[in-house]
Amino acid sequence: MDKELLLASLTSPIADTFLDKIIEKTENFIQKRLESERASQKSLFVIGSRTSGKTSFIIDVFGLNQEEIKPTLALDFFCAFHLPDEGYPRKVCNIWELAGGTNYGSVLMTVQAPSDLAAVIMLDLSRPNTLWQTATTCLEILRKYIEIKHKDCLSPDRVPENLKDKTFIKALPVPIFFVGGKYDLFQEFEPEKKRVICQFLRYLSHVNSGFLFFYSNKQSNLSKSAKEIMSNYAFDVPIKSQEQFEYNKPLWIAPGADSFEAIEGKVDMDLAPSMEKYRDLLNNYFPQDEQISKKYPNNPRFDSNFKEPSIDCMRKERDEALVEVIDEIEKVLRINHNEEDNNHLVELKNKLVIK
Repeated sequence: MDKELLLASLTSPIADTFLDKIIEKTENFIQKRLESERASQKSLFVIGSRTSGKTSFIIDVFGLNQEEIKPTLALDFFCAFHLPDEGYPRKVCNIWELAGGTNYGSVLMTVQAPSDLAAVIMLDLSRPNTLWQTATTCLEILRKYIEIKHKDCLSPDRVPENLKDKTFIKALPVPIFFVGGKYDLFQEFEPEKKRVICQFLRYLSHVNSGFLFFYSNKQSNLSKSAKEIMSNYAFDVPIKSQEQFEYNKPLWIAPGADSFEAIEGKVDMDLAPSMEKYRDLLNNYFPQDEQISKKYPNNPRFDSNFKEPSIDCMRKERDEALVEVIDEIEKVLRINHNEEDNNHLVELKNKLVIK
């Protein structure tokens, strides 16, 4: 009898209402927790010049532990954490670093679009002849990624309505940080050359509504300033540094703080400055590389850190078999006196380094 009463009480309309409320409250709690965790996560792409110090920048700025910095292969991932006051969720920043300068842009497409994204474009101030190509190519890579992978997660217009130059701003829908790396080498440049580079970078950042600042891990004041800026984005930590527009000092310019008039004097707003104008200006002082050298890092299969005995053994067997085939073809080409094709085969065989 007791079992029947219990069963009846659990299946009554009142019990259903009670259980529904418990389920509803549980679902609401889980939903709010998930939303809170998502809200406390940021994502960051770090792209830019080869050897500009992208990995060092990430490790230094986010306080990551890494005993030895090695060249990045294709795409690397880092995760930075920040623990706020008790009772608040842990804040996380997911960081993807793209290797190879501008050579591996397509690799970025493998990253699933995060909801809260920003990008760092790192430019090597010590190599001014690469500034134009690197900056424009990196912006193109980001625009393509956003168009294909991030179009459903676009942020609202980031350009303030009252900005004087708003008509000419071509802001991406995600925050952009233009970082001038290796400032310790750049500060040794002649004043006029520094002025030209700073003028170009100010225009580049302003027209894209970016945050421009210079950085060197060898100068503690610049390292501290960079930490403040990136921590403000990633973890909502307040910024204490002050803006700096002087070309003889490390630039520090927030989005919307600059103007075309401040960059180059009086400007006809019916005919705003163009990127082509600054390309020509850079070319006058530093002939710009038309195409960044596609120099790739050493083959990782010969790196002891990436040993895969079974795969390496099969690869070695295939290479040896291919060399034998090439040798046979070479003999035929020599008989037929086909020197051009023979030279191509020799080059191919030389690339097959068997270990």
